[in-house]
Amino acid sequence: MRQRIYIDIDDVIFNTSEVVIDYLNKIYQINPPKTFQDVKDWNYRSIYRNRDFSLIEKYWEQEEFFNQVTVNPIFIDLYNKTKGKIEWILFTTGTDLNLDLKIKYFADLLPELELICVPFSCKKSDYYLKDGIQIDDNYENLCSNAQLKILLKNGNETTYNKVLNYHDDLYICDTWDDLRDIILFLVEHPEYKDKNF
Repeated sequence: MRQRIYIDIDDVIFNTSEVVIDYLNKIYQINPPKTFQDVKDWNYRSIYRNRDFSLIEKYWEQEEFFNQVTVNPIFIDLYNKTKGKIEWILFTTGTDLNLDLKIKYFADLLPELELICVPFSCKKSDYYLKDGIQIDDNYENLCSNAQLKILLKNGNETTYNKVLNYHDDLYICDTWDDLRDIILFLVEHPEYKDKNF
């Protein structure tokens, strides 16, 4: 049986915050411009304190946003290397329109991938993930029943990726290189997905 991995899209597979920050730099004429390393909170107050969050949500719902985001090339390489060994499941939150556009985007790019769409009114922890590994950049989203949880920090310390309680079933990766190494190790040594081994 193939190992299931439930992987987040925004700021894990997509470079979502980089694109949103470019948008905020432009519409608010932020000078000097902010970068991903300036992000310290989920709602981008650290980028521009008086930002209108509804503008960000509307931007997430536009084709322009999806024309700007890119998929992490390490993910594409890892996906191709692990075909037949891992069942990758995209596990993402968003507004209804944002989720519809994500479905369309990945139907064109990687149509064989399953997508689980979680509306903002629900929590990822409400879903049954016990049969797999969960990867996310938000610590709160990893409060689930997944066998193993992997927090991707993307080389940045934020309020949403701060680990509040360390657990035996939690790995922390600073970069995609770290994440790739862990996934490839677990493919070769599936007995280690249960950290009680």
